[in-house]
Amino acid sequence: MTTTMQKLEVKPTWTMSQVQHEVAMMKVQMCFTTSSVVEKFGKEAMTELNNKMTEMKIGYFTKLGVKTPMDLVKAMAEYEVNLLGSTIEVFGTDTEASLTFKTCAGWEATKKMMNPTPAQEQEMMARMTSYIETMGKRFGFTGTTKFEGEGLTITFKK
Repeated sequence: MTTTMQKLEVKPTWTMSQVQHEVAMMKVQMCFTTSSVVEKFGKEAMTELNNKMTEMKIGYFTKLGVKTPMDLVKAMAEYEVNLLGSTIEVFGTDTEASLTFKTCAGWEATKKMMNPTPAQEQEMMARMTSYIETMGKRFGFTGTTKFEGEGLTITFKK
């Protein structure tokens, strides 16, 4: 019996929602896999990893030309909504602006993948708060977080 080799081009068939779900799951997987390895090298190594990840995000938003708190929350929301599929509301002015997650794709993926304990949730909230404070400082703003149930509001003030 002779076998004929077949060649075909595979075309994208996933919906935007499917792509966003898979990207959110992959992002969470990569973050937790990286963190689980790096944490074996101690707190200093984890701090360095978190700082590098924050610097990458700051670089991204800097390239977008962020100048005001409203610029920053819009850019953050557009990234989350388009890439991951989160649902976000943005409000404020050029001197004080906030974004509120109505749904957070990253958090949903985290719950599915690791079912975090309350202690792990507290650690994740502390990391998010630190990230937002650092982000704000780098743009000359103050950055704060407010966690309410499953929701999160991030505010930057000039």
